[in-house]
Amino acid sequence: MRRVVSPSYLASLTKAPILFNCSMLQELQPLSDGYSTHLYATRAQHLIEAHDPSSPLFLYMPFQAVHSPIQAPQRYVAPYEGLDPNRRVFGGMLAALDEAVGVVVQALKAKGMWEDTLTVFSTDNGGPVGSLHNH
Repeated sequence: MRRVVSPSYLASLTKAPILFNCSMLQELQPLSDGYSTHLYATRAQHLIEAHDPSSPLFLYMPFQAVHSPIQAPQRYVAPYEGLDPNRRVFGGMLAALDEAVGVVVQALKAKGMWEDTLTVFSTDNGGPVGSLHNH
């Protein structure tokens, strides 16, 4: 079973390693922030690029966003400065997630696999309202 473990969205790989199949993902850190949403998308992109499209591929993407801890790189939060302060970071997390899904979709299209792909999006329970810092 493959899994990625990270105690924080903004974990530094040198302080809190992110693991994939028990291997460090240092080679997959495309951005210096170590944001797990970026790491997951990059790993998926690499898997798709290396995959033989003549055989089936099951790709499970357990993004942590948008889930606690409520954290996002500032460049994703900045466009939401007009929102209620309690919702800004949540908006940034969602924007980063949207971008990451786009990376995966583009990789599938580039590999010629998009037309034969079934994509299922699911959430555990939506964004917290009135609790967990009122996001």
